[in-house]
Amino acid sequence: MTPVIQQSMAAILVLVACAAAFRVMPKEARAAKPAERRPAYVLPDRTILMICVMVFGLCIVEGAIYDWGTFFLREVVKADPATTGMLYATFTIGMGATRMAGDKLRDMFGPVILVRFSALLVAAGIALLVASPGFATIGMGLAALALFTLGCGIALAFPIAVSTTIALGKGQASENLSALALTLMISTIGVPPLLASSPSISACRPLSWFSCPSLPSAS
Repeated sequence: MTPVIQQSMAAILVLVACAAAFRVMPKEARAAKPAERRPAYVLPDRTILMICVMVFGLCIVEGAIYDWGTFFLREVVKADPATTGMLYATFTIGMGATRMAGDKLRDMFGPVILVRFSALLVAAGIALLVASPGFATIGMGLAALALFTLGCGIALAFPIAVSTTIALGKGQASENLSALALTLMISTIGVPPLLASSPSISACRPLSWFSCPSLPSAS
């Protein structure tokens, strides 16, 4: 099957799924016009800033896996292309499974415990991933377990951030979410200067935590 046929089939499936979703979704009532004009940008309060710190701390690892995880698996773990794909899939499986159970986990344990446990899972996943190349026989299994653990730890960071912002923010829900989005956007723009001294090194720096020897070090 050619790539053109594969992508065409995927596009058709997406359109069919969207059409089905639009038919079953309830119609939203028209919102009343606000009595007074609101500012275009909403500044975050202390609560939202602390939530952004939590999201930034966990999701920067997610970005490193997305951008550089396959390079680490190929060059350090020495996995072949097929195995690299399967190992990378364990990360998405862990993330997807955890998000499917996210509401039930939040009802059982609450957001505070979930955030703490997510941070522990991310730390454990990084440790296992760094250690995996040192085990010749079980290295691939450790890498799979590490990526699955990382996916589970990262999965609920942003959903918890959104629900907590709505619940604890001082303003209206829409204003709180706008402040959260604005702060995260600004922090994303500021990531490269925080990670290294030049843009080319900044792009590679997150995976340097995984001890990838092919990446340059900052001078």
